[in-house]
Amino acid sequence: MFIKFLRKREKTKPILNYFCFALVEHCNLNCKYCDHFSPLAEKQYADINVLKKHFIRISKLIDVYNIGIMGGEPLLHPNINLFIKVIRKIFKNSKINIYTNGILLRNKDDSFWEACSKYKIGIIITKYPLMLNFKTIINKAKNKNIPISFYVTEGENYRKMYKMALNLEGTQDALKMHEICWNNKGNCTYFENGKFFQCSIVGNIHNFNDYFKTNLTVSDKDYIDIYKIKKGEEIIKFLKKPIPFCKYCNINKREYGIPFSVSKK
Repeated sequence: MFIKFLRKREKTKPILNYFCFALVEHCNLNCKYCDHFSPLAEKQYADINVLKKHFIRISKLIDVYNIGIMGGEPLLHPNINLFIKVIRKIFKNSKINIYTNGILLRNKDDSFWEACSKYKIGIIITKYPLMLNFKTIINKAKNKNIPISFYVTEGENYRKMYKMALNLEGTQDALKMHEICWNNKGNCTYFENGKFFQCSIVGNIHNFNDYFKTNLTVSDKDYIDIYKIKKGEEIIKFLKKPIPFCKYCNINKREYGIPFSVSKK
């Protein structure tokens, strides 16, 4: 897949391995340790015209290998079919996946499945222990030749959760936290409102701040604005360096392998 991508892409632009973005910020599941802070988010839906403008700008700066359509729960957006079409037309050669908890897949009409099939959009289900007939969902996707898989913890039947640890005082060593965080490998690049963030935590901390009336500050050094740069290389360079917001993360106190549970906010 990656070799085919390299052959198709324009060789004048740098490659961004991955970025994700949210179609909606709220969710219908409310996972306890959501790093998008979706259980705290108000209902908010992406605007197709605004996102189209942003993505055209991105496509002029860089090539993107892998794009994640996320939320919240992206299937909550009533116009997801249109987004699928527009995104594919802009990023013709990129691998594009919808990340969903799967709950709404049971009731999606044929137009959704046809859109995913026509525009070569994959589906990745964050598989939690829910009362879902996953086999039926898989069969429906396969009948439409839609790539479908589960996002689970290695060696487990279901996805386990991890608990991030925030230092509200911002007294952590930002450089050290950045060095030991997996996000500095470009695994969680997050895009919102014309800006690239190194991870979904800093990109969505506004939901945390709004709900708890805190002030974990996001400065102009914590993101890169796609309209204030001239070359795509600036994006790649930014994503590799520490940012001030890293002082709010205490990576050493993160916990892993936690069973699924619902947030109590």
